[in-house]
Amino acid sequence: MGYPGAQTVVRASIAYLRKHPEQANSDHPRKERAASASPRALRWLLARSPEDLTQEEQAKRTRLLAVSEEVQRVHALLQAFQEMVRQRQPEHLRPWMREATQSGIPELKSFVAGIERDYDAVKAALYLPWSQGITEGKVNKLKTLKRVMYGRAGFPLLRQRLLHDG
Repeated sequence: MGYPGAQTVVRASIAYLRKHPEQANSDHPRKERAASASPRALRWLLARSPEDLTQEEQAKRTRLLAVSEEVQRVHALLQAFQEMVRQRQPEHLRPWMREATQSGIPELKSFVAGIERDYDAVKAALYLPWSQGITEGKVNKLKTLKRVMYGRAGFPLLRQRLLHDG
């Protein structure tokens, strides 16, 4: 019929209508769609600060926030987390984790569980001025070279490439 969307959207809509048949024939207007964008684009739209958004993006975000209270909660928690990281406020981590867990949003609960597993490291990252960025970059370079050279050369050539490749 020419629908450009994914099958999963159609399946979800049909499942919803099967559970709520009174909605299928109702004449009331449906809520306005916030944006036709990928989840990744919507995530960045919610994550960016207002001064970094164009007027069109700000309008999209306003429409997106008007869609549901859950989106508003996610936005508020995301902004609070970013502020905590930017301002290096480790004392706000536990209260933020509690609030995110109580929000009832499964993705945030999962994120908090990940933080909880490595709580000391996350707190240290907020507290200490050091970064693992350079180390992570070197490890990434090593793994990439190892993958590219797999089965073609031995350790001496790998060592040579790592030590003299810049």
